[in-house]
Amino acid sequence: KIDDYVQKPSAEVVGAEPREVAVMNGLSANIHLMFVPFYRPTKDRFKVVMEAKAFPSDRYAVESQVRFHGFDPADAIILI
Repeated sequence: KIDDYVQKPSAEVVGAEPREVAVMNGLSANIHLMFVPFYRPTKDRFKVVMEAKAFPSDRYAVESQVRFHGFDPADAIILI
């Protein structure tokens, strides 16, 4: 598996044991991957709560998912 190639060097970078390290996608990619199965908006339930100071790429990921489902990000995203 791919982790076998990067787990030990990644552990050395962060000062951990290889068994304590998991190599994953970037946060923005993970946002997209989580929205696909879980964001099932309806005309009455389509809002997304998001932190106001999120990374721009994270905000873009949420906006693109909202648009994909036919909603306007200005109406659908609640920033807190």
